[in-house]
Amino acid sequence: MLKNVLSITRAGNLMIICLIFLLVRHTIILPFLGAEASESSLSNTQFLLLMLSTVLIAAGGYVINDIFDTGTDQINRPESNKVGNGISLFTSRILYFTLTISGLIAAVLFGESTGVKYAVLVIGICAGLLYFYSSSYKNMLLLGNIVISLLAGLSVMITVLFDRNAVGTDSVMTVTAAYSVFAFLITLNREIIKDCEDLEGDIRFSASTLPALAGTSAAKITASVIAVLTAGGIFYIQILQQQWQSPIPFAYVVCFIQLPLIWLAASRLRWQHKTDFSKNSKLSKLIMLTGTLSMVVFHFSF
Repeated sequence: MLKNVLSITRAGNLMIICLIFLLVRHTIILPFLGAEASESSLSNTQFLLLMLSTVLIAAGGYVINDIFDTGTDQINRPESNKVGNGISLFTSRILYFTLTISGLIAAVLFGESTGVKYAVLVIGICAGLLYFYSSSYKNMLLLGNIVISLLAGLSVMITVLFDRNAVGTDSVMTVTAAYSVFAFLITLNREIIKDCEDLEGDIRFSASTLPALAGTSAAKITASVIAVLTAGGIFYIQILQQQWQSPIPFAYVVCFIQLPLIWLAASRLRWQHKTDFSKNSKLSKLIMLTGTLSMVVFHFSF
């Protein structure tokens, strides 16, 4: 049972969300504010409440997504969806409501302790977007892809947005905004490729995804353009910052982020089979992880 719960809530992805929260706080917010003789307006307890709220809402989002995907997943990935295949539909719904309500309660406690009253509204909107993404948005042309990518970008920025001192510091905002845009683009890239992977089931259930409407070739080209633009945007920042003067972070970004992005863009154009798209999607997730870990590299290199 526990294994199925960990699967339906995507425990690995939740750990990455926690990692993002911790790295943004400890490699960007606290060091940058410390350099300006300031400190975070959030205590450690308040920060953990915000992280807990976000993780619970995200976990609920994964559960409701699997609930709505039981039909298409019987075609696309029969063994991976545990709803009705390890966890009953009723139990899955109870789990969704428990996680989401718990996440909202944590948001209320966070808002009350910090005076950030709009926190529960923002978290509530995110929970609503995850529900409607699963129920309808993901089946609409690019809308679902954009919504989930925006939420991925928000997961990077949310700690800063609720920290009064951090949001008023230009250096903190600039760096986290760059990582947020990166998270948005790499997630959008991955979501389009996942739609290619799920094409058979999406067509059967009349979903209006990009590959279903325009074909996998158009979707692959779109995703490849996004990957190249992402690599190009990073290169532009490198020029502005003259990053090559710091060999270790420069080499890390080139070898573990930019070159994989370019390879990803070029290789997918010749891939046709579902297994190819699955490998491509997993590589996109790996690049997201290496991009996140670059915070550590930069932190210890400057």
